[in-house]
Amino acid sequence: MCLFSACNGPNDIFQETAFRGSKKYSGQSKGPLKLKLAVNDYYAELTSPPCVAYLTSRRYEELQFILKVKYQIDLQLSYYFQEAELDAAILSGRYDGVISNPWFAFRQVPEHGMQFSRIADLFDPFDSPNLFGAFIVKKDSPITSFAELKGKRLAMGQNTSLEKYHMPLILLEKTGIEPLEIIYNEICNQTVGDLLENRVDAGVISDFSLIASCAASLVREEDFRIIMQTDYMPLCSVVLDLSKVGPAEAQRLQEALLAISREELPGSMISSGFVRPMKWRPERFIQ
Repeated sequence: MCLFSACNGPNDIFQETAFRGSKKYSGQSKGPLKLKLAVNDYYAELTSPPCVAYLTSRRYEELQFILKVKYQIDLQLSYYFQEAELDAAILSGRYDGVISNPWFAFRQVPEHGMQFSRIADLFDPFDSPNLFGAFIVKKDSPITSFAELKGKRLAMGQNTSLEKYHMPLILLEKTGIEPLEIIYNEICNQTVGDLLENRVDAGVISDFSLIASCAASLVREEDFRIIMQTDYMPLCSVVLDLSKVGPAEAQRLQEALLAISREELPGSMISSGFVRPMKWRPERFIQ
């Protein structure tokens, strides 16, 4: 089964993205280290939507201070609110990496050849480092199972999104479920609106959308049911381009972030901080 004509399904152009490090690199990098990163962190005060300001107050200044004073790592951050601005920053070549949804970095790899690797994952305010795409229906919907989406109308994200587009389409393809119609929306608010107005029978949104997005100001989480979810992916990662930053320097930053998270994480990070990156190899749906 193929959802579209000339459709190729999932592909294997991506490799494992987690940086594991090695004992041979430990202690090799010494002296001052300067790293320039572009930031698009959903929970950061400078890159989050105003409608969720009550949740998104993360600030990095205290973390930067500790890294510089204690570890001689000068972490220089530039903030980008829009995905398109982050894309342009990545492609400009001015940065050594990003702090963002890691897909925003890795989706550039096939065409532009960066050597990105995830140094650490970052917890959200609810102390989860993960993200998934959620297939949702209204609470009173007659649909009770994922299989019932066959022949139904579905709204989801556009092809720039992994958890709202590529991962859901791969899941539909693998399970042989073909909706009658798919509407592709730019933001989760539009998908929730389509559900509320009965333009579709089900929708795919980011798992946090009903509690920590602009949609949360319009609807209640309990008004919807999740009938299926995609695999987990990292929500926010520190990603370095290993063509610019050596493995010893990457491991040095990783060890510093993990140590700070264990011992002296500033409250301004509004979470448990950083953790070793989970295993994750993204798949992209090719149409």
